[in-house]
Parts: sequence; C-alpha cells; structure tokens
Amino acid sequence: MNVSKIVKDAVGQVAPTVAGALGGPLAGRVVREVSQAVTGRPDAPDAQLRAAVQDMGKAELGALAALESEYTARLEIAAKDRADARARHKGALFPMVLAGVIIAGFFAVLGTLMVVAPPAGMREVLIALIGLLGGAVSSVTQFYFGSSQGSKDKTALMTGGK
Repeated sequence: MNVSKIVKDAVGQVAPTVAGALGGPLAGRVVREVSQAVTGRPDAPDAQLRAAVQDMGKAELGALAALESEYTARLEIAAKDRADARARHKGALFPMVLAGVIIAGFFAVLGTLMVVAPPAGMREVLIALIGLLGGAVSSVTQFYFGSSQGSKDKTALMTGGK
C-alpha cells in the first residue's frame, strides 16, 4: 500500500517516528497499524485513510499517540538488544578470531581466484562460496561497527542522547 504525502504529513504531526517508518522497509505493516488506529480497519482503502487522517478527532489522535509510544518502545528494545550483544562479546577472543577467519577467508578466496583459474565444474560452487562469505563479512562488519551512522543517530534520539 502506497501512503500519500497527506497521510504521512498528518501522521508526522502526532507520531513522527511512525511517520518516518511509513517510507521504510516496514511501511506496509506501519500503514496497516495507522489505518487501524485512524479508521478502525487495518485494510482501509487509501481514499478512506486520507479522509480519516484529515478529519482526526481526539480518539484518533490518542490512538496515533499510543502507536507512536509503542513503536518507539519497540525500536528502543531492538537497539538495546543489539547494544547488549556487542557489549557481551566485547574483548572475547573467540568472536574476534572467528570474525578474522571469515574476513581473511573471503579475501583469500577472492585473491586466489584472481591468480588461479577454477577447475572445470567448480565455478558455480566457488560463486556460491563467495556469496556466502560476502554475506558473512557483511554480518561481521555490522556487528562490530554498527549498521549505519543514521541508525546510531536514531538510537541516540530515542534514548534522549544517552
């Protein structure tokens, strides 16, 4: 469901975090939650949702404020969970060694393929291996360095800059 700018702007007045999610990867779920809060139906047509948002009363504003609180709490819990995972493994030898092996393995396979031609019939297997190692390298770097500066900024805003 594609939410209009009118809906996003109106929701942003009461629930800015929820409005920000309307354009993100969870947009479909968030639109259904906004629709439920404003129209009483999670699957209201776009026209009905736009009309309901433009004519919001106290009940709808309260439902959106409650949705904002719930959504913010969910984001805080997710941020704390990631922070706890990083803190729990900080300084532990095994995760650091495993991360090093994954990264070294990725570059070793790439380097080897630049110098040595793969045997016949092994090309597909090596492509799959590079894909798996590339995904693992991405996970390692996200774990140790965070997913993005924007994510860190959002977490700081949600926790009051702590």
